[in-house]
Amino acid sequence: MSSSALRTSTRTFARHVSSSAKKRRQPSPPISPDKMRALISLYHQSEHFITPENLLQRIDEEFCGNDKLAHTAVGTISYKDLQNELDLRRSAPKISQWRRRDGAHGVSGSMWSNFKNVRESKVVEALYGTIDAGNISLPGLEVLEEEQAKERQSSEESTNEQETYKSS
Repeated sequence: MSSSALRTSTRTFARHVSSSAKKRRQPSPPISPDKMRALISLYHQSEHFITPENLLQRIDEEFCGNDKLAHTAVGTISYKDLQNELDLRRSAPKISQWRRRDGAHGVSGSMWSNFKNVRESKVVEALYGTIDAGNISLPGLEVLEEEQAKERQSSEESTNEQETYKSS
């Protein structure tokens, strides 16, 4: 065995059996509630980020639109179709009950989010602790903290029950 190979294997061995203590990673300080809310919001928005996989689809959606009138079989829109669409949009409520999906007032459940303005969305977010993402509401920080507290409480109760069972 050559001396350089011996030196290399000795260094490798010495590195693995070093007597010095490994440097432990310090725990990071807790994140403030505002930053946690921002992270949760970013997480919920990430589904709608443009990625290389969905780039072409997003370009088509932006420039071609998703309007049902634009996607007719013939490719032309009749005056009657335009008039019906105008009537539907005019009859849509400016303010409606949150999560109403029965199609009342001429608005189907999936179209409700299109008519909800920013102010209404903020009110719903504040009242229910959710983040509005179009036609669905996602959990916000307060909801997640409540669920975490419930999980802790139920795990503590089950631990106490197990200890009580063992002691009897």
